[in-house]
Amino acid sequence: ESIHLPRKSSSRRKDLLRQVNAYAVEGQHRRKANPLYSINVKPITHDDYLQAIASDPYFAGRWQYYERAIQMAQVHAPKSVLEVGPYKLPLYHDSAILDAHHHIAEAIIHDARESPWPFADQLFDLGMALQVFEHFTGQQRLVFAEMFRVCKSVLVSIPYKWKQSPSDGHAGLTLETLADWTGREFNEVQIVGPIGRQRALAFYL
Repeated sequence: ESIHLPRKSSSRRKDLLRQVNAYAVEGQHRRKANPLYSINVKPITHDDYLQAIASDPYFAGRWQYYERAIQMAQVHAPKSVLEVGPYKLPLYHDSAILDAHHHIAEAIIHDARESPWPFADQLFDLGMALQVFEHFTGQQRLVFAEMFRVCKSVLVSIPYKWKQSPSDGHAGLTLETLADWTGREFNEVQIVGPIGRQRALAFYL
């Protein structure tokens, strides 16, 4: 399967090709040891979530939108999932993980703002990026385009109409913001949580 490289300098394109090929070889070896790109993913349970809270209070109060995201995803019964920047708690067991930081041992370390990502076209049934798009300042369209290149469907969540300081990137985000970031109409959207701390979850096919 081909990976479409952006127009860059010849040396930059060669570097990207080497990186993609290295990841592909690594993936072939790792799949023999564990299901890096599993075709039998399973969503986490509430018990899994409680265990995560016990080790890191950061996750407290997040189950409502985690559960809703899983419900929206499970309607489409994905067998393979890519999660972008899930911190320490992917919502699917055996999902592939793309992150700029090594929060999870199995993660492929790659800045989502750098294209191409080290995956073939349409490799995953579902791509998930929950509460991370607001951190890709000025690069949201590039990130979304790469998600749709490697995934057959995409689920994104953003802070919805939060009233924090505009400087932190979380304030005042709306469905119009999401449309601008993605350049695409969502197929389904759900708003979850109490007013002032709501999250918009948008599903794209």
